[in-house]
Amino acid sequence: MPTRPESIDTLLVNVRIVDVFRMRTFPGWVAILDGRFQYVEEGNPAKGIAADRTIDCSNAFLVPGLIDTHMHIESSHMLPRMFAEAVVPQGTTCVLADPHEIANLAGESGVDWLIRASDNLPLTVYFAAPSVVPIVSRDLETPNAELNTQVIERICAHPRVLSIGEIHDYNGVAAGEPRLMALGDVSLRSGLKIEGHIPELMGCDLSRYVSLGVTSDHTLFSPEQLLEEVSKGVYVMLQRKALTPEIVSVIADLPDRSRILLVTDDVSPAELLDGHLLSVVSLAISLGLSPIEALASATCRAATYLGLHRQGAIAPGRRADCWTTRSIDDPTPVSVFVEGALVAREGKGREDSFVEAAVGPTRLAAPPVPGPLSDDDMRLASEIAGEATISARAVELLNRENSLTGLTEVRIAVRDGHPVLEIGDDLCIIGVFSRADPTSRSIAMLKGFGLTQGGVASSVAHDTHNLIVVGRDAQSMVTAAREVHRLGGGIAFATGESIDSALPLPIAGLLSDAGLQAVVRDAQAVDASLKSHGVSHREPLLLLTLLALSVSPHYKVTDRGIVDVKQRRILAPLLP
Repeated sequence: MPTRPESIDTLLVNVRIVDVFRMRTFPGWVAILDGRFQYVEEGNPAKGIAADRTIDCSNAFLVPGLIDTHMHIESSHMLPRMFAEAVVPQGTTCVLADPHEIANLAGESGVDWLIRASDNLPLTVYFAAPSVVPIVSRDLETPNAELNTQVIERICAHPRVLSIGEIHDYNGVAAGEPRLMALGDVSLRSGLKIEGHIPELMGCDLSRYVSLGVTSDHTLFSPEQLLEEVSKGVYVMLQRKALTPEIVSVIADLPDRSRILLVTDDVSPAELLDGHLLSVVSLAISLGLSPIEALASATCRAATYLGLHRQGAIAPGRRADCWTTRSIDDPTPVSVFVEGALVAREGKGREDSFVEAAVGPTRLAAPPVPGPLSDDDMRLASEIAGEATISARAVELLNRENSLTGLTEVRIAVRDGHPVLEIGDDLCIIGVFSRADPTSRSIAMLKGFGLTQGGVASSVAHDTHNLIVVGRDAQSMVTAAREVHRLGGGIAFATGESIDSALPLPIAGLLSDAGLQAVVRDAQAVDASLKSHGVSHREPLLLLTLLALSVSPHYKVTDRGIVDVKQRRILAPLLP
């Protein structure tokens, strides 16, 4: 207790403090001075404390601000300020953003722009230096930008860069690709950890990957993988799709859960309205994880992983990022504080808390969206005149929950090189067009997408972000692609010559300068167009953008052709 009269900035009284160290709550009071917790005590406030402001929390719980240790701002299509306006009222006060999306289009200047655009916000944004740009070698996909080792080290020197970003090309590491192995030396010289991306590796392959300096994985699929990764010193980051009753049961049985973190990874605009990281915490609680365990995996454990020893808990000396809620079993933020200042209440941010950052030009030096395209660009077999029946490889979607794919063979009719699809065949034409090299493009077949009519085009195509077009007929595909070209980037759905819906993304073809509500409205319209025309996947837009992700199991399509991800080779779309 203070022995002399003491002045503080803010006093929170009548509050139940969530102690994420001892996994408990206790009634008490909190004093905040200069943006940090000065006192965190049980019972009633000590005598002799004079506060500029006293807030009676009416017996609400006081929770540390949530920390998202793996995410990508670009996936929300939001500028950082609008992203912050969406997530801070939901209790997220700190994120580690990996800007490899913008880096794959605009290189080092894109990374620098995103860092500057994240200044002066009530959301603390740290960064991971993008590690693999381009994501794969040029023989598998035409890149739009490149970050060599010297550039990566230069980015690592920025004070808000805390790690080296995820190495997607885990097969490349297993194969000993020199540019990837060099990242281990960058890690040693910079003193920064390396983020992982390990959807398949186990045993010796996993050990080889982790030995590079990898400290985390956010692509977990099985309990067995979770246990092996924990044993090998990996922080296991669980996003929404990894949370299952089976996984939660395994976590609950661990004697030490300090290496279990909750993250968001890629988040759609609509998901920003649904709680962001808090929705992942709530899902874990609903599946049986205790509320304080779930909160610890998004607060103190996250801070420890990032080396943020002054954040992540309600404890003396820690930064006063916190929020109140009436229940921790079903937590919903009432008041959100950042450095002790009230920045949001009842789901809405205070306007004076979100300062416009000096974002610079919104038209980055990124390769333009290809176009305008024509019907001839959609030919599968350009050498065929008239009618014929041919054999082709088709990338096949294996379920409605994720982007896992296989490969199958199909017999299809073609007319002047264009596939003639039949009702009920569940086939689509898929095309990928390079931004950097207008002459590089490929057309292939896709099975299992569900589309029965129309076409969709997107300048968002992880992670290189070339133009991807999927449809049932050339005319619809061309109409959608031309609309995306006209908008300067985005996603559009068309039937025939008519545009049904579109999401404009004029900033590098990835981001919008419109408000969150407008982006959500337009994204949901495109999503609805896809669903109403047969696509039954859980997240149609996300699936679309992952069809060209050339490191995602097991087969994807790039401007070079069909990529066999495991064997790291290109397969021709047509069979002999």
